[in-house]
Amino acid sequence: SSCLVAPFFLPHAVSSLGSSQVRVSDGVCVRRTYDEQTSALGSSAAASLMDSLRSRPSSTPMRRPCTPTSPSGRASQGSALGSARDAPSLLREAEDAVHAAKRLDLTIAAARKENLRSRRGVDTGVRRAVDEYVAKLGDEKESLEADLAEHLRFIHDLEVSGIGVRLEMTAGHHHVREMEGHTHRLKMGHSDRQVPELVEADLRDLQHTSSNLQAQTSDIEDDLHEAQKKRESLEKELSHRRRLSAIYDVLKRSRATF
Repeated sequence: SSCLVAPFFLPHAVSSLGSSQVRVSDGVCVRRTYDEQTSALGSSAAASLMDSLRSRPSSTPMRRPCTPTSPSGRASQGSALGSARDAPSLLREAEDAVHAAKRLDLTIAAARKENLRSRRGVDTGVRRAVDEYVAKLGDEKESLEADLAEHLRFIHDLEVSGIGVRLEMTAGHHHVREMEGHTHRLKMGHSDRQVPELVEADLRDLQHTSSNLQAQTSDIEDDLHEAQKKRESLEKELSHRRRLSAIYDVLKRSRATF
């Protein structure tokens, strides 16, 4: 039971098919074009794809579309998350800072108290030293004033003595000149043998007295010069002590008021 194709029909069939395929089944010749087969295959593939999509479980989660975020948005989200995570640590840091500030306040208060105590001790010591030095300066000033007064009296006595010696020396010189004139007149009126020896002896005594008076005057002048130098030194020292005493008196009063 095979299907036989007439010889005259076969060339016409082959020529009419072109790119067709010929299949013989149960004595029936079925012709399909290549385009029909292709469309059929595409339809079957589409149907199988739809079936596979329908057969997928509905519990599969759908992904949310990714929406792009700006850099500032990402930074704000990160800072918000960081702040939420760092809140306990920030609180602990704040508490530690408060405790440290309290400890620092206590340390500063203790240092101020110690400095005040030390300052009071120094002030007391300085005040005591100033009082002692002022008292010492007062004693030295009184002693120098007494020494200066004594030297002034000594200078006065020397000046008086010098005045007396000068007067005496002047009188002696005048008497010596008178004796020399009298002796000269005697010599001129008489011979040398007639000049009394007494006159010559008196003249020698007067000359010796004049020499002694000159020596005394020189000594008195030297003593007077030394006394003047000592007086100037005492006056300078006394002036220095008075100035120091005035300065320390002012310092003492200022510290007493302070």
